[in-house]
Amino acid sequence: DHFIELFEPFLKEGDDIFYLGFSSQFSGTFNNANIAKEELIEKYPDRKIVLVDSMAISVPLALIVLKAIEKKEQGASIEELAEYSSLVD
Repeated sequence: DHFIELFEPFLKEGDDIFYLGFSSQFSGTFNNANIAKEELIEKYPDRKIVLVDSMAISVPLALIVLKAIEKKEQGASIEELAEYSSLVD
């Protein structure tokens, strides 16, 4: 699975995953990421894998990503990023 290949090297290094995905209303990609999360969390139970369905596409998604980066640089936790990213209009 593509998401397992993408996520696993970070988990092996001890990093947590924050994935801000393309709207699940327009693509199955977010659901595929969630399937990978379920598999990987069993293998790496001490890691956090936080997935957020952006409910956005194109430019709105890019703006959410930029704001999430800004919040991360300001010291936001992975949970705060998820909460913030799911509330952005």
